[in-house]
Amino acid sequence: MPEHFYLGIDGGGTSCRARITGQNQDILGESITGSANLFQNPEGTFSAIVSAAKDAAYQAGITLDQLVAGIGLAGGGLKTTKALLYDWKHPFKDAFFATDAQIACIGAHESTPGAILRL
Repeated sequence: MPEHFYLGIDGGGTSCRARITGQNQDILGESITGSANLFQNPEGTFSAIVSAAKDAAYQAGITLDQLVAGIGLAGGGLKTTKALLYDWKHPFKDAFFATDAQIACIGAHESTPGAILRL
């Protein structure tokens, strides 16, 4: 059975973090690049995502088209930015999008019930 590879992207106003794992959730590569706020800078966001993914994929010894990407982005929840995401010709095998708040909640609660408070 072929190995599956997963890319997690946490894109925020300060930085864009990438992590690649295999089927067993073993970490194969990680990288951090610049800002990834889709509302403020769409082209810079896509560039930061691809750059971080390339660095992490190099560490993992794989190519971008082998990755299923879960991408959470600051500014990704607005109607106009959602359209940009779904029109983006990304280099990945497949991509799924969320907001940075959604992935923060998942990360904080590890798939158990929980919430985040935004002040």
